[in-house]
Amino acid sequence: MAPLWIPHIFSPLVLRNQIVWVKDNWSAGDLEGNFGNQYEVVLFLSKGRHRRRGYRWSNVWEFPRVPAKRLLMPVEKPVGLVQRAIESSSDPGDLVVDPFCGSGTTGEAARNAGRRVLLGDIDPAMVAVTCR
Repeated sequence: MAPLWIPHIFSPLVLRNQIVWVKDNWSAGDLEGNFGNQYEVVLFLSKGRHRRRGYRWSNVWEFPRVPAKRLLMPVEKPVGLVQRAIESSSDPGDLVVDPFCGSGTTGEAARNAGRRVLLGDIDPAMVAVTCR
């Protein structure tokens, strides 16, 4: 979806980089007409100047997918992936906001990284999952 979103990025947001998340396996998708997807692209946007914190990672990040039996929602991301992004872009004690919290991965990653967190979602069922 990244190529579809990029033309719609508007000021004051700036596309800083595209991070390639390499998974440990690939999705099934169209078994007869397509290759399996083994990666996802994460758009790294910032508002104004961004100061990277900590280690300077490459833009290729390898984290295993959440195992199918543990998925709380279909597009759930691994905590480590989100935690790396948080630690690279904020300081301990900062506030991380996720208005589309889904299964709560960002909240767990922010808490692990020593950040405060504010989560919300339009779906009450996902808020309940996050609270659990």
